[in-house]
Amino acid sequence: MNACTYKDWKIIWHVAVEQAKKGDRHAREWLTDYLIGKAPQRHELSGLDGGPIKTEDVSELPDAARLAAIASLCERVSKEAGG
Repeated sequence: MNACTYKDWKIIWHVAVEQAKKGDRHAREWLTDYLIGKAPQRHELSGLDGGPIKTEDVSELPDAARLAAIASLCERVSKEAGG
């Protein structure tokens, strides 16, 4: 703890705040991470076997068929998740 005194730390904070106010992205990130904490890790969704969730390309289907395909997909994912 002797490597950085309270006085040094206070100067570092003041400089970081001033840099963040001037638009320095790295200073803003550093301050945000320290004050609020790093964002939690994002979760990746996968199927029961650990592979990707199977989906269908519904972009070319007419509206009614697209909605039916999406509903079917939602039902299948819900069943796989135990719901």
